[in-house]
Amino acid sequence: MPQMFPTQWIALALFFPGMVLVLTVKMNYFFSQPTPATHSLITNPTHTWTW
Repeated sequence: MPQMFPTQWIALALFFPGMVLVLTVKMNYFFSQPTPATHSLITNPTHTWTW
């Protein structure tokens, strides 16, 4: 197991919660869209992944 420096631990500690937070916000925004927006996303599936 290679020695990890504190800067790497800090980067990992910031990266993973930040990634989870961004995904959570995006999912909340996606599911809280009004019905016309969700209908347009259903008819155009590629738009779902472009955010």
